[in-house]
Amino acid sequence: MHLNHVIELDLGVEEIASGMATALAVMHWGAKTDARDVEFALGSVTEPLPSMSAAQIAALPPNTWTGPPSDDLEDFHHRKTVLWLLDFNQVRTITMDAEGIATAVEAFGINDPYYPRPLQESTVAQGLWDQFVKVYLETAGRVLAGEPEETRDLPNQFIQGVVTMEKKKQEKKKVTEA
Repeated sequence: MHLNHVIELDLGVEEIASGMATALAVMHWGAKTDARDVEFALGSVTEPLPSMSAAQIAALPPNTWTGPPSDDLEDFHHRKTVLWLLDFNQVRTITMDAEGIATAVEAFGINDPYYPRPLQESTVAQGLWDQFVKVYLETAGRVLAGEPEETRDLPNQFIQGVVTMEKKKQEKKKVTEA
């Protein structure tokens, strides 16, 4: 699904970008992985149901409805869109240094184009990148609180690496098109 589709469906692009940024920051700085080839998917959920213990379920009469309070099909249309993160089979460990940053930037670049990207012509796309960076750095700051300053600066280096990579990609595209 492309950005224009997400906007057209009013799925909350800022929230999606923020969720992606949070997930990526946790994968990088909490799990210390490059997030290579992970996939984000949109899914939906209904309102959460109260949980029941095994004893409560066992005490219910046969054929008791345990689903949502309403069995109205209209409730299907009142669902919340959520972001799911899948496919960790290519994820690799990163080191907390320049080499780890290079690995994470490379993984970001080769991943399917799920993430917001810097240096976009569209003001909406650039705004999403700005939101992504803000949340990514805030989350990374919380994850790395208490770490040495050189470690706490790694998320900034990652973002700068992504911007540099995108600049090179755009320059190469201009040369190819000329």
